[in-house]
Formats: sequence, structure tokens, C-alpha cells
Amino acid sequence: MNVEHLMILNDITIKGFLSDIDKIMADNEIHIIVNIYNSLFHEEERKNTINIQENYYNSNRFYNFTNNYEWEKKEDNADKLEREGMTKLVLKKQALLESLGQPGISDEQIGNIYSDLFDVCNDLDEDDEAFKYCMQAANYENPEGLYWLGKYYYEGLGIPENKEKGLEYIKRAAEKGSGYAFVALSDHYYKVQPEYDKAFEYCFRAYLKDIPEAYYGLGILYKKGIGVPMNTAKAVELFQEGAKKHNELRCCYQLALYYKNAQDERLFFRYIKKAYNVCDKTSTLFKVIAYEYGNILLNLRQSNRINYYDSTTTNVTSTTNVARAITLLRESAEADYWQAEFALAMLYFDGSSIPRNIEMSRRYLLRVKFNKDTPEYLASVIDNKLRDIDDETKEVEEPNMQTAITVVPSEQNTKSTCTLEEITNTTETSQFTDSNQLRTYVMTLIKTATDLDTLCKLIDDKDVLEASKTYPYIQEIIRRKMETFIES
Repeated sequence: MNVEHLMILNDITIKGFLSDIDKIMADNEIHIIVNIYNSLFHEEERKNTINIQENYYNSNRFYNFTNNYEWEKKEDNADKLEREGMTKLVLKKQALLESLGQPGISDEQIGNIYSDLFDVCNDLDEDDEAFKYCMQAANYENPEGLYWLGKYYYEGLGIPENKEKGLEYIKRAAEKGSGYAFVALSDHYYKVQPEYDKAFEYCFRAYLKDIPEAYYGLGILYKKGIGVPMNTAKAVELFQEGAKKHNELRCCYQLALYYKNAQDERLFFRYIKKAYNVCDKTSTLFKVIAYEYGNILLNLRQSNRINYYDSTTTNVTSTTNVARAITLLRESAEADYWQAEFALAMLYFDGSSIPRNIEMSRRYLLRVKFNKDTPEYLASVIDNKLRDIDDETKEVEEPNMQTAITVVPSEQNTKSTCTLEEITNTTETSQFTDSNQLRTYVMTLIKTATDLDTLCKLIDDKDVLEASKTYPYIQEIIRRKMETFIES
């Protein structure tokens, strides 16, 4: 037996066993006995494992974790660090599985072990194993197991969706005191089955258990007056509490919106920056937050207000923050946020905060034009701006450009459809004296293509490929136009 461990003292649960060492050691009620033999790993690998200070408790059979643990060696190599993490998780899983075979463990303790196995398998990306242990934890009436099994069914996570069955499990978890089950029930009675009194009741119970999401949920209910009289001051207080105690993303964002509407630039900047710092790039809020953060940096810079500081007393209007603002706007634009795309197009066109670059302006204007979220009222603005760019470009082109780019005869312009072969056959003798002529020709090909097959052929066309080297956005325009054909 490579790992020797056990046990639970005085019927205390093994709730956090090896799945969260920091929490285990912070909880004086949980005593876990574990002794890891050095022979479990080769000597060179052993140095990368956890060095646990072992202490006897009441008898030499029992040990408990202390704060004297650390990684014996920290390495910069990312692959080795990833291997260390995986080794640690595998070790936890082995220890938990062997704990199940020990005598004298109560059903509650077994449920807690299965719950911890569920967490470990999730971290190991072992989805099937995780679901299996989740079901076993639920069979032992473990609150976390019941909640997650309910979530599996309610949201259809890898299994057929069954909201009724999922809700049943979540309610059972709530009866066991699961704070996250309270949040789930509050959301259900707010969004799916409107019973606002229940929505408020469950959210408040989750708040009493200090669940991070509850601060946002309760704040929204107070803000909108749902299930409780409207109270903006109370909502702001809850958002502030959630942001301060848990760095809750949506609380930070709500505070940023509140102070923006209140025209308090300093506090708006503080909370939009905090929201950005805690926001994962996969979040649906990321593109909006990155845009707002970049926009406020530019506004402060352009107004020359130099006495605004954030919470870390860093000057927010230094020239370096212009580059930071552009980076943020680009991040938002890469997430297809039309406002960021339009802002960048205008910045590059005007050249007020950054060097003027009409080609970059054209690129972002075209992205806005083909963005499905762009409001219709902007269509004429975008077309006019693109026309201005084209007119400005023509002023510096060769006099014979018009004859060089006449690629579609007038009689073909009247046709309802136009294939790539028809267009290219009329321009076999065309000579492009510069990249602007080539770009104009390629844009004509794209504009006159009226079916999916033509667009597919354009992707590998030699002139398109050549133009794409100088103007990478051309491929993006083709891709987006193809998407519109596919959707229609």
C-alpha cells in the first residue's frame, strides 16, 4: 500500500480531504490523517511534491495537517509545473479512494469523500468519472453532490436536459443547507418560474451563507424592486460588499455602471478597472468591460485631467495609458464588440490620440459593417466614412488607375449573378501598379460575388491571396460574407 492514511476523529467529516489543502488547514474542526511514503515517487519527482509536516494526534495512528507545508522546489518550466499539478491531483484521488475502504466511516463521511472525488475528477478533466462520483455523493445525500447532480440535469451538462428532475435535486440540496442551491433556486424563481417572494427568500439565505453570487443577486433584486421594495442605496451597498469581500465580477461591473451614470469618473474608473482585473476573457462581460476600461483611459487622457488616481495611487492619465487604452479596445474588438471596432476605426481615421492610419480605419469599419450586432442606424455613417477613405486613397493613386481596375464590363453589371470566372476572364490583361489598385480589384470581386461557391473560390484566388498579404482583413470580409450566405 503506497499511501497510508485515514481518518476521522470524533465523527468529524472528511469534507475537504486533500481536495483543498488550504481550506483543510483553516478549519480546526476537520482532522485528516495521512502519511505519504517517500517511495511513492522516484527521488527526483518526490522533490516536486508537497512536504507535509506530520504530527501525532492522541495516538501514533493519527496525523493532521499543519501549516508547515510547501512546495520543496519551484521550477519555471511550465510543463514540469503542469506535471506537478497533475501528480498532486492523482495523489489526492488515490488517497480518497483508499479512504473508502476503511472501517467505521459513516454514510455522511462517505458522501463527503465522493463529493471530493467529484471535485478532483473535474480538475483532472475526467468528465465521466466526475459524473459517476457526483451521483454516488448524491446517493449519500451529500449537499454538494445533490446540487451538482441537479445542475447536470437542469442545464443538460453532458446528459439530456431535464429541468424538473434537476430542480428536484437542487431543492433536496437546499434542504441540506447548500448555499449554491439557494442561489440556483433564486435564479429559477426569478427567471424561469416567476415567484419573486421565493426568489428573494432563497437569495437572502444564500447571502447569509456568504455565497459570492448572492451579493449580486440580492443587489439586483433591490435595484429593480423585485420581491422587495426598490432600494438603490441598499443595492449599491450589497454590490460594494460583494466586490470588497469576494471580488465578485458582476458586483464590480454594476458599481462601475452606477458611478458612470452618476458621472463620478474616479469611482467609475476604479470599479471598471477592478472588473477587468477579475474578469476571465471567456466571460460574456469581457468585451464590454475591456471597451469601457479602454474608453475611460482615453477620455481622461484627452481631457488632460492629470489629478485622477486609482486605488493604488497610479496616475491614470500618463502617456503610457494611451497605448494601454488601445490595447484594451483591441481586446474588445477581437471579441467582436462593435463599439470597440467603431471606436478604433474613428481613432485611426482622426489620428487624435494615435498616429493616423486610414487602412487600419478601413479594416475596423469593415468589421463593424459586417458585425451582426451593429445597429442599423450606423450603416449610413460607416458607408460615408468608407467612401471618404476611398476618395482620400484615390487622390494619391496613379492617373491610369481607373482603367486598371475596370474589371467588370457594364453589360455584366446588369446581371443578377456574376461568377468568379466571368470576372477574372475580363481582367486577364489587367496590370496593378500598386497595392491599392489590387485591393480595389479584389474588393470588387468580393462585392460582386452573389453565391457561396464563388466566395469559396475567392479564398484561393492568387490575386486575393496577394492582396491579403498587405490587407489581412480581406480574408475576414470573405469569411463573414460566407457566414451570411450560410445563415440565409
